[in-house]
Formats: sequence, structure tokens, C-alpha cells
Amino acid sequence: MKQVLNIKMVSDSEFKVDVGSDVKERELEFGITDVMYHLVIKYMEYKDMKMTDSNFDKTANEYCSALNNQLHIMHDIKADKGSN
Repeated sequence: MKQVLNIKMVSDSEFKVDVGSDVKERELEFGITDVMYHLVIKYMEYKDMKMTDSNFDKTANEYCSALNNQLHIMHDIKADKGSN
């Protein structure tokens, strides 16, 4: 079994993410997509939503929008620290 991604919580708001040097982009994309899928399912369970295609689509779209916002915030934070 190959480890693609290792995430450690450094503090309440900071994580250390390590990606192996031999990890291919496709492997990383699939791993992250799988994590996102499970986040959508967990959120639907938390909200006690029925597992329908419509609810999944709505929740996935909300997550994609939130992810886009968070990516821009992360970029701004890391750019300010000079760690592009």
C-alpha cells in the first residue's frame, strides 16, 4: 500500500501536509477527490439529509463553492508568508 498524503494537525488552525515525492498528480487528485466525497456524505448525515442524487448534487456544489473560497484564503495566507 502506498501512502499518498500525510496530514498532521499542528495547531487548531494549522496543518502540515506532506505529499511523497514519488506521488503522481493523478494519485493525489484521486485521493483528494475521495476525501471530498466522504466530506459531502458526512455533512449530509450530519444534516440528516436523505441520500438522494439531488441532495448529493446540492451539497457537493456547496462544498465546491466553499472550497474555492478557502483555497483563495489559503493562497493569500501562504503568499503573505512567502511560501508560494
